[in-house]
Parts: sequence; structure tokens; C-alpha cells
Amino acid sequence: MKIEIERSEEFIAVHGDFKVLSSAVYNGGFVKAKTIINLNVSRDFSGDAFEVFDSFFEERAEELGLAEEWGLEQREEQREEQREKQREKQREKQREKQREKQREKQREVVGVMTAVPMKNAKIVEAEREPVTAIITAGISKPTEPSSTVNIILLVSKNLSQSAMANLLIVATEAKTAAFADLNVRDENSDLFTGDATDSVVVACTACSGEGAEGEEEGKEEAGKEEEEKEEEEKEEGEKEEEEKEEEERFAGKATRLGKAVYEVVREGVKEALFLHNRLSVERPILTRLEERGIFLAEMVAAGLELYVAAEGEEEVGKEELKARLEAAIKRECSDVNVALLLAAALHSEEEEVRKGRAGEAGAEDAACIVADELIGIDIAEYIGGKKALFNFFYYDTRKPGILSRLGVFMDDAVGGLIAGCMTALLSSSPPLRQER
Repeated sequence: MKIEIERSEEFIAVHGDFKVLSSAVYNGGFVKAKTIINLNVSRDFSGDAFEVFDSFFEERAEELGLAEEWGLEQREEQREEQREKQREKQREKQREKQREKQREKQREVVGVMTAVPMKNAKIVEAEREPVTAIITAGISKPTEPSSTVNIILLVSKNLSQSAMANLLIVATEAKTAAFADLNVRDENSDLFTGDATDSVVVACTACSGEGAEGEEEGKEEAGKEEEEKEEEEKEEGEKEEEEKEEEERFAGKATRLGKAVYEVVREGVKEALFLHNRLSVERPILTRLEERGIFLAEMVAAGLELYVAAEGEEEVGKEELKARLEAAIKRECSDVNVALLLAAALHSEEEEVRKGRAGEAGAEDAACIVADELIGIDIAEYIGGKKALFNFFYYDTRKPGILSRLGVFMDDAVGGLIAGCMTALLSSSPPLRQER
């Protein structure tokens, strides 16, 4: 079966003859379709999806190669003829007939929507299976993530409805795995798995004689051109029937097809998120902290809040010290060991304490839990040497600024980072460490 992918700034369209099972906003469910579209809309869109698609097709049908199918040229001729003959009843009758034809054709289009520009769409092909994935993915704000991830799967195989449902599940699991790989969290620090606007479309080869909801009815009313077209399609269908493979009943992750879909979707979602949000697995630890509302400016402010010049030393100007502390935090966070200790604190807080794995003691930050202080001490001493230990306890007991609102592990980890940097900056004999 020939599949044509059309790409522009406003949309990506796939043309062919498909059986489709989807969660699409436009004609979702199990349908027979000739066109699948991912349409770009504004970020603040909140209107009626059907009105948007209907209007879009009215305006762009000729460009999409649907003008003849939608009958737009015939409608204009009918209107002209009706105006000339002034036959109101006939005009209304023709309009109603045209509307019915249009409604039938609308059921042959499946549509999804996204605010992600089409230039950031990712098209991925599986290596060992006839699968193509067209993916757009975007996250609005890292600190309050919402997303639209649209996944269109094109499978050049004859699949049963249950196999198509398998692939819907597999694609959703793969999308979730991609978010887990990227460690994207929601406002409650739970793993972000997607949003209500996400859609998955599974489209496979449509075989002659196999029905689906939305299949065109009333062929006896079709015009001569439609009859000729149907005859041509019938001949093509007969040829395909000779070569078609047996219907595949299963496509879960344990099958070759399911594994292939899982791989292309998992990698495709990550690549699409990088194209749109520059979100990568290797993003700096400071970026990951910012995604959780822990900003560099607040860490600097907390560090300066307790600053007092040592006896006999000249006090450093606040603006100068602010710039030096900011540079020090950036530098130290680029050290892989500091980054891993901070990441360990994040994991302990998000996956162990908040999920209840540390029991009531973890939830209450009981005295028996000292792992958080140990991480803070390790960070402080790694950066500022033994002197930093005293500064760590100074910050830990007073908890200035942002430290007062952080959780069980992160207040100590960030406190250790600040204490270590302040010690290294102000110590008359800073610790000697090898260049990292």
C-alpha cells in the first residue's frame, strides 16, 4: 500500500487507505480513513476541535488533494446553476445532499492537534518492522509541566482490532518510559506521564471487505465519477488481496512488532522533546533543580543571608560576593561528583521519602534519619574541605531563605552546596583539589 506523508508549517498529513484505532480529538475510535492529520494550533487554543478541522478542510481541501472528494467544485457549479434557475427547493435539496457527502468524507479523516510547530516533528522508522512513527511533543513549563504528545503510528501490516489496541498500550507505555528517562516531574514531584491532550493514532493497512465505523454508505447514490473510482479501487484491492498477509492478532510488547513500536516511540518522544524544548537526558543538575523550583538566585540569596566577615578580615562587598558565589555554584555543579550527590538527594526525596518507602520516620524527618545530613556534609566537605563542615551546620540549623521550604533531603543537599562554596570563597587557605 502506498503511503504519502505531506509536511508543511501548519500540519503533517498522511494519505493512504487505513484502518485506524485512536484517541484522536477528531474522529477518534475505530474508523476507516484516507487521511490522518496533525494540525498546529495556538498555545492558548480552547475552542471546538471539530469546527477548527471543518474550517481547515474547507479552506485547504484543494491543497491537500481532497477537493474532488469533498465535492467543492461540484458544489460551486450547483450553486451557479441554482442561482440561474432560481429554483429554491432544488437548491436546498442539493445543499443537503452536499452536506451529507461532506459528512461522509469527514468520517474518513482522523485529526489531532498541537501547539508544537511542525518543524519540530520527529519521523522515525523502525529497522526490522514496517513501522513509521510521526511524533510531536512539547512541555509548556518545566516547573508546572503540561504537554501535548501526539503519536501517529503507520504500520504496513494487516492488524486485528485487538492488535491495534495492543499498540495503543505499547505506545503509551513507551511515551511514559521516555518521560522517565528524562526524569520529568509534575508539580507534586511525581513522574510526569503525559496530559489530557495527548493522542495516539494507530493506522494499519486497510483490507478490502473489512468494515469499520465511518465506512462510506449509500454507494448507490454516488455519481459516475465515484463509481469509476470505486471500480479502480476494487481492482487495486484484488491485487493487494493476492499479496496480503494474514491478519496479525497480537502486537503486545512481547511480539517483534510491539518491541519495534516501543523502541521507535520511546526514542522518538525523547528526540521530539529535544527538538521543541531542548530537553535531554544529560541536561545539567542546575537545570533539573530549576525544574523543581530551586533557582540559582535563591541559593545565592540564602548563602549571603548569613554572611558575616571574620574578625580582622575586610568585609567583601555584597554585589561582588553575590557574583562570586553564583559563579562558584555553577562551577561546582558542573563537577560530576557534586551533581551525582545532588541527584542522589533528589531521588531519595522523590522516590523514597515521598513515596513512603522510608516509612513514618522519613515523612517526619525523624532523628534516626541522618542520610540527608550525610549527603549535605559530603557535598560541603568535597567543595570546601573540613572547614565547610562548620558552615554546613550553621546553615542547616538556621535554614535561611529557600532552605526553609525545601524537603527532607534537599534542604541539606542545597545547604551543603552553599556552605561548601561560601567556605571555598572566603577561606584564607582554600582546600587543594585537583582540577576537575
